[in-house]
Amino acid sequence: MSPGIVVTDLLVGDYDVNPDAWGRAKRAFNVLATPWRRWRRSWRMASRDGAQVVWLTGGKAMLRFLTAAFRKRDLFATFQAADAKQLARALARHFRPSNREAAMDNYQIARRARIGVLIPSTNTGVEYDLQKFALEGVTWHPSRFWIELRNWADENAKTGEGMDSVFERFLDMMRGELPGAVDRALSAEITHLMLGMSAETFWGGLAGNEAFEQDIQERIGQLGLSTGAAATRQALSAFGATTISVITPYPPVGDANVRRFFNEIGFEVKHVAGLSRPSATAIAATSIQQVMAAVRQVDGDDVDAIVQCGTNLSTVDIFPTLELWLEKPLIPINIATIWHSLRACGVDDRITGKGRLLEEF
Repeated sequence: MSPGIVVTDLLVGDYDVNPDAWGRAKRAFNVLATPWRRWRRSWRMASRDGAQVVWLTGGKAMLRFLTAAFRKRDLFATFQAADAKQLARALARHFRPSNREAAMDNYQIARRARIGVLIPSTNTGVEYDLQKFALEGVTWHPSRFWIELRNWADENAKTGEGMDSVFERFLDMMRGELPGAVDRALSAEITHLMLGMSAETFWGGLAGNEAFEQDIQERIGQLGLSTGAAATRQALSAFGATTISVITPYPPVGDANVRRFFNEIGFEVKHVAGLSRPSATAIAATSIQQVMAAVRQVDGDDVDAIVQCGTNLSTVDIFPTLELWLEKPLIPINIATIWHSLRACGVDDRITGKGRLLEEF
């Protein structure tokens, strides 16, 4: 078979990204090309009879060019119309009456959960981790709140008030920004709210945590809520841990509040490694070497599990491997809140490669 130029989607598809070139080529194709259906009939006869078919000879090509001005052909209008008819038939089959109701039910992209996520404007770690969880029927809807006091080290140098004092002022300013972010998340008709910041959820120990969560819960009504403090507490209980160590990016005052919270809910905190990062954005720039050094610092035979606080510090890429090496749970706070949110929404998928928490519970 020598078909010459045959009109198929392969021929048309070569020009999808270059409309100008397609306009020029189309004129020549309308002179020389052969419709697919017509060529297919000749191919079938040739296959049956064993004949050789040379469709576009040199003489025929010359004749077509000489008569092109008098014989208008638009092969591609027919081709595109055929494509449209084929698509319409496929859609009709898919949405035939017996399947229409099920098809429309399955069309909702977030039929299992629409999870709103409050994130500080300076935070890139939470969304980095969320993007690893593209689960069918689950969508994540970040709502950012403004962080005015971003560089604690610069503020300390300017005012001389100390890193701990600057950090507490940072939290005070952040609290005023939360209501607007909550309302923006609610406007998406979410089915659950996850907090993508952690320091505030530990502040003031158990009583401070409960008061903070109550304020949020009153604003969201009956909607489910996942916070870093509640999620890590439930995760540690699932593993049956009693003695823990904690890694944080906070200054000493943050470490003290984390220790206080875990002690007050019944865990013995063996060690806290505070990295005391200089700014909100510097947390995300913490090196793997710094994280590894902190893990070595807080680990021990008397430690059942290690918790990492600070949502802008993503450790999901290294903690699953370290769990195998150290033979104990290592719980990143973002993974804990993601796990807590999914399970609260009835999404019980076991997810491998992101740590034992999501694999086992």
